[in-house]
Amino acid sequence: MVASGAPGRLRRGPALLLWLELGAAVTAVATGLDPRVAADSAAVEPAGLPARETARRAAVSALFGLHTARFRIYLRPDQGRRLAAA
Repeated sequence: MVASGAPGRLRRGPALLLWLELGAAVTAVATGLDPRVAADSAAVEPAGLPARETARRAAVSALFGLHTARFRIYLRPDQGRRLAAA
């Protein structure tokens, strides 16, 4: 959506949420690329999760929250679009 120019058609708040969602998605993918991080938390040492796994989980949680907020805006009649100039 960012590449297609959607932020330019949206009001400031929804456009910012779209950019933040992109950042959270990139962070979630980047932190999930580490092959040393176990796929399940049962394989993690009892001392706690590695910092990278904690960051990945936080990014995925942020991504879910941002997407939910954007979807709520999308369900409104104006869908977060800028008002047409009169």
